[in-house]
Amino acid sequence: MSEKRIWATESAPGAELEYWRAATCEAVFDIEIKPFDENVSLDATIVQQSLGPIRLSQISVGFGQVINRTSAAIRRSKFDQFELVYIMGGNAFLCQCGRETEINPGDCILVNGQEKYTLTTSAGSRNLSFHLPTGWLKQWLACPEEHAAMPISGGKAWGRALVAAMEAIDDNVNDNTSSLCADQIGGALALALTKQDDRQISQHRLRHFHRLRQTLADLAYDNTLDAKKVAQMHGDCQDFRVWAGIMGKKETHYVPTQGAVDSG
Repeated sequence: MSEKRIWATESAPGAELEYWRAATCEAVFDIEIKPFDENVSLDATIVQQSLGPIRLSQISVGFGQVINRTSAAIRRSKFDQFELVYIMGGNAFLCQCGRETEINPGDCILVNGQEKYTLTTSAGSRNLSFHLPTGWLKQWLACPEEHAAMPISGGKAWGRALVAAMEAIDDNVNDNTSSLCADQIGGALALALTKQDDRQISQHRLRHFHRLRQTLADLAYDNTLDAKKVAQMHGDCQDFRVWAGIMGKKETHYVPTQGAVDSG
């Protein structure tokens, strides 16, 4: 099990708000927090673990709050990262880059840590926040800034896969599997943010699809076949490089199964 760090306001009776502000700055990055009402119980916790190159925080906040990432906070911050937030309970409302977005339970959103924002969360909110270094994220999204403050529905297509990958992370994750978990998040996020429209598939992409399907059919019984080898056979295809990241590393091999590939 990967080592976890825990911050809890109950450890600072009488100074909960000051503790919570310091805890969030340490666990995430520099932000300013104002509760809806300072006279209510300020019960909140963060449980954080590392997943290879990224970090995951499970955040529970019993009170409503307004979070501001200001220009001054950005200048002070030592982290250059995006936040991938999955709302599990309560509601949230994000204002960033001229976009205003409500995030409901079961949905996700990508937040740009290098741009100002205001995030409002309701009392009793629970979320998973994945802290994604910008350099790492750009392996999956060429321009992640374009996707900031745009909701990802957890009930649609690749949004379901992204949510499933997030929820699957548990205490059994260890040093040998943590980086693989991060890759699953990165790949599913890239697919969930792929723009869907009504245009027909181009002939070039259609030809590539048929070539790829034929390759898998021809090599279905090769137990040395891996994602990287197939990607190399098919050249510099962005679509397949994303799939390769999800399917596995170069040392990942697949057990051949008769009839698994339909070459028809």
